[in-house]
Amino acid sequence: MFLQKLKSETGNSHFALEQNPYSINLMNPNVSLDDYSNYLQRLYGFVFGFERTVFPKLQEIDPDINLRRKSELMHRDLLKLKCDFTKIPTFSEEAFNLHYTNSLTALGGLYVLEGSMLGGVMIKKHLTEKLGNKVVDNMEYFTGYGSETVKIWKNFLNILSSHATDIEKERIIINSANNTFDLLNQWIAPHPPKII
Repeated sequence: MFLQKLKSETGNSHFALEQNPYSINLMNPNVSLDDYSNYLQRLYGFVFGFERTVFPKLQEIDPDINLRRKSELMHRDLLKLKCDFTKIPTFSEEAFNLHYTNSLTALGGLYVLEGSMLGGVMIKKHLTEKLGNKVVDNMEYFTGYGSETVKIWKNFLNILSSHATDIEKERIIINSANNTFDLLNQWIAPHPPKII
């Protein structure tokens, strides 16, 4: 019941993120290597900081938390694209600490990032068709957990559900998930704002 409510009540903010110009460009029939690179750079600026600042809040409740680190995969992909890391904006530690104050808000944020691994399967298939195997075979981030993706996702949902033990906790997780979709939608932009 909670998971259905979570999916339903975050539907609008999830859809808004999918309509973000960078998201649309990534799934465009005419997607380019630059579109892929731009999207990945923006996402990296958020994920790297989330793992560094928010993951410690989850160490005691998610035994797989270190398995969920993906910024290193993104880093290697960006190196292959010859990106200049000095020009990649990063979401501030101050902002992360303001938005993710405890394990429940952290779980809401992680719901969004882990869920993106399911979408990554579709994105990789699309990029394979449009950019070719030579490019996509070297991708690590959108490969994610590979054949284990669904299993690991279900394990995370079990952890999430086990902490949504009353209406108040459910609301905290749902609000944080919505907030994370909104933050990413603002962040994945040509000129990301300074979000506090």
